[in-house]
Amino acid sequence: MDRAVTGTMFDRPEFNRMVADMRAGKFDCVIVKDLSRLGRNYLEAGNYLESIFPIFGIRFISITDHYDSLTAKASEDGLIVPLKNLINEAYAKDISRKVKSSLDAMKRQGKYTGERLPYGYMRDPEDKHHLIVDRAVAGNVVRIFEEKAAGISVVKIAAGLNDDGIPSPSRYLYETGVSKAEKFKTSQWGGTTVQRILKNRIYIGDMVQGKTEKALYKGMSTTVKPEEEYIVVEGTHEAIVSKELFDKVQKIFEWTGAEAKAKKERLKHIERPENLYDGIFVCGDCGRKMGLRLCKVRKIHHPIYVCNSANIYGKRCECRAVYKSVVDRTVEAFLRQQISVYMGCVEQIKTINASPARIRELSDLKTDIQKTEEKAEALSVKIGKLYEDYSDGILSEEDYLFAKKTYLDEQERLQDEVVEKKREAERFGKSYSGDAEMAAAYQKHNGFDVLSKEVVRDLIEKIYYYGKGRYEIKLKYEDEMQDLMREIEGRGDGCGE
Repeated sequence: MDRAVTGTMFDRPEFNRMVADMRAGKFDCVIVKDLSRLGRNYLEAGNYLESIFPIFGIRFISITDHYDSLTAKASEDGLIVPLKNLINEAYAKDISRKVKSSLDAMKRQGKYTGERLPYGYMRDPEDKHHLIVDRAVAGNVVRIFEEKAAGISVVKIAAGLNDDGIPSPSRYLYETGVSKAEKFKTSQWGGTTVQRILKNRIYIGDMVQGKTEKALYKGMSTTVKPEEEYIVVEGTHEAIVSKELFDKVQKIFEWTGAEAKAKKERLKHIERPENLYDGIFVCGDCGRKMGLRLCKVRKIHHPIYVCNSANIYGKRCECRAVYKSVVDRTVEAFLRQQISVYMGCVEQIKTINASPARIRELSDLKTDIQKTEEKAEALSVKIGKLYEDYSDGILSEEDYLFAKKTYLDEQERLQDEVVEKKREAERFGKSYSGDAEMAAAYQKHNGFDVLSKEVVRDLIEKIYYYGKGRYEIKLKYEDEMQDLMREIEGRGDGCGE
């Protein structure tokens, strides 16, 4: 059952699970209380009833509508069912319109209609749409505003809150039992969270709602509304900070925003290099991504990688920062070495497989494969003869089934043996180069001209940086490479370190 999911959508978790089971042939009948339980989208519901269910041989029953696809007559139900689906969709849209109208009216009265409460406030026990100050954390809000007014950056404010052990808004919800989400258990303050608080007029007693819109009768997608369309009601609840302090902070944001815009304008002529390691280059201390940015050193802007914790939480990990050029040189040298090792292994495999002893061994293996296949085929003949004996009354049903199972089990074992021996024969071939996917990737980039995002993505899983030139580079196909090396070592040779 899909709880708290609108029936106008067919992309519902439990509905999708039902469809998957239907495709797997796990059931042959769907029963609903009424047609609206299937869905309130006229076109989609009709598609399932008239096309999808019949294709998969599914019987559909709607109890209160007295509809059964097994006994339904096209002349009677062919019009009634689509008409009911159309009515259900219209009903859902009408309800959506009324709910939105009711919520808008409440917002214009200054009533809080959100699900998650703003940090520093709680619901009034006597009116769930009225906010009262949460004295336990309101002081943290005041601290944030005062520190920003003193010129401290949002990142440093966040770092200070974390250093003092003050739970972030999400972690506070978890610790007070409001949220059960485990991901909030270790949540920290970040610059974005601090900035969101500093720009929210709710802390001076004003209610600002209606920033986004999502309604069925207008389509399901969420749209962001322009600021002039926000629903603003002043003085709806107790303020946590003064208007003077709030306005001072907003002016600081205006000034810093103008500075940032001017800096961006000054730097727009500087070519920003491509991040070859986006998503795979992380800090070895905290596991966060290493972000690429420009750093001015002696009047020259250099691209560097910095742990994002420094910019989000104000935390300084041991890795600090590293020049992009240094990372590129390190990664390129490492990959060239690994490709060279792989190509060396392939050449040694070719040499070993071309030896007279290996050729004879391969010939013997192929003969063995042929004999095993003949044995498996002979069992098919025996199974056919068993059925003839059973039909002629020579074998009882019990003896027939027992003998047939014995032959089938032996045949399956022989077929598995053939598959394994063919795999072994492939390893004896002159062109054998290890796992096919690994071979394609390494051979594609053998002797690459310049380090590119494609080379990195095809060969590297993750890069960890610990600072002071210490890297850990986890390659893709590490297990496959080890298998190739063991293959050579098992034949009395090696392919280097």
